[in-house]
This record gives sequence, structure tokens and C-alpha cells, in this order.
Amino acid sequence: MNSLPKRHRQRKFVLDILYQADLLERKIKDVLTEELEHKKEFRTDFVMSLVEGVAEKKEYIDDLIQESSRNWSLERMSIVDRNILRMAIYEILFMEDIPLKVSINEAVELAKTYGTDESGRFVNGILGNIISPENGLSSPDSGSEQERDGHDQ
Repeated sequence: MNSLPKRHRQRKFVLDILYQADLLERKIKDVLTEELEHKKEFRTDFVMSLVEGVAEKKEYIDDLIQESSRNWSLERMSIVDRNILRMAIYEILFMEDIPLKVSINEAVELAKTYGTDESGRFVNGILGNIISPENGLSSPDSGSEQERDGHDQ
């Protein structure tokens, strides 16, 4: 049952938290707290950093998604795709220890597994737009010092 790599399972757990918070219009941190009561094995630095980071940077990340998605509003995107993008963008911009390719590949795999038939290409396309050299976001180091405050590795 747990044959998937540890980080992949943790990303799936984070996706579950983000999905539930989005669907039920609840605070991300409240959903995390409740879920960790029953799933203590996911109380890791990686999970906590990713969930809390997405919660703190959600508005900034959503603006990036909106700017990078031609003809798609956030509300029009599936909840799964939207939250996979939030998670991947946070990893790319603020988690320097994770290689860019890993964040993108994991996001695309989650999208293919839990999204629609088009989700993998959609997520890959949006992430490609976001990290393109024209946007100046091709490196995780591109965030300002202020944006990185509060993120401890």
C-alpha cells in the first residue's frame, strides 16, 4: 500500500488538505490540524512547510496562476488542478532544496492521477508559463527577501 515514495505520499496528503479546504471554503491550517489528529505520520517538516507556505502565500500564488493561465480563471479550473498548481508553485519559488524538475514532475504526475485526462498537460503548461525566462521566475531564488521571510529550511 505504501509502495509510493515518501515525498509523493506527503504531496498527496498536502493535496488532500488543500482540496478539502478549497471545496469546503475552510482555512487551510484548520483542515491540516484536524487531519493530523488522525494521520500523525504526515506531521513532517516537509508537509508542515508546504501546507503553511501555501496558506501564507496563497494570494500571491493565485495571482501568478491567473496571470499565467490564458483564458482560464481560477474559478473555472478544477479544484484538483488549482491546488496542485498552488503546491507546485510554492515548492518552485520557496523550497530551494527541491529541484525544479522534481516539483514539476510531481505536479504533473498528481494531475494525471487525480485530475482529468487533460490535467497533466494543463498543469505542465501553466507551470511552464510561470517559470519561463520572460517571467523571471525560472529560478527558485527569484523571490524577494521579503517573500522568503518566514520560510525556514
